Amino acid sequence: MSTTMKSNETEFMDYNDFNSLLQSSKPQHLYQELINKEDRLLQTINRVVDYSNRKELEAKEFLHTPVKDVAKGFMSSMLDLFEGMFKVKTTEQLFALFMDADRIIYFGILIIVFSVILFFLDIA
Repeated sequence: MSTTMKSNETEFMDYNDFNSLLQSSKPQHLYQELINKEDRLLQTINRVVDYSNRKELEAKEFLHTPVKDVAKGFMSSMLDLFEGMFKVKTTEQLFALFMDADRIIYFGILIIVFSVILFFLDIA
């Protein structure tokens, strides 16, 4: 019973504080104060959303991709590349096939692997 009375008392105290503020200040001052608090709240919310978006973008970066996912992506991209090479009719289509967003990274990895293999074959 005492906890309900305390919660009711704090509600009345909040109301009383608001009422005394309303009576002691001009309405324009109170309005400006509420606008300032709203602006600070919006800025805080925007910072939280920006931080969240930045973390999502960092998680999607290629450097943060696990090796297992890179291997899966490499194999699927190479299979798509070879299947697409049989369907290509023009050089523009061939260029577009190699310059796909994710495929260009995996094609670069393929070129590096081939160059390392050729390097070791040349040494031997």
